[in-house]
Amino acid sequence: MIHEMTTSLAAEEVLRRAKEFFTQRVPATGCFVERESPRHLVLRGQGGEEIVIAVFPGESGCAVRGSTLLFDQQVGRFFAALPEAASQSAAPPDGGEGRAGGAKKANVAGAASSGAAAP
Repeated sequence: MIHEMTTSLAAEEVLRRAKEFFTQRVPATGCFVERESPRHLVLRGQGGEEIVIAVFPGESGCAVRGSTLLFDQQVGRFFAALPEAASQSAAPPDGGEGRAGGAKKANVAGAASSGAAAP
């Protein structure tokens, strides 16, 4: 699943927090940094599962995109810990607002905390 949001943090701070969160605060996943650059971070977890966090600095904040197949709950928790930018109305960098699997922070947090299906 792909998670997306815009945060008020700088790109470097988002990646620093991602490294700390996935390698130290979520011990059950046992993630370690496999690759990184100033714009992305690839973490490898149990069973070889991958978590990718990418950042796209902008004028009104930093767009953040997270992708994983197995660790959706952990990526959702990480996104919930990031402060939102003043305006969440900006479209994702690729304009993929209607993409299947794309989720804004509010949708991810709401779906994760609610056990009931929507009518």
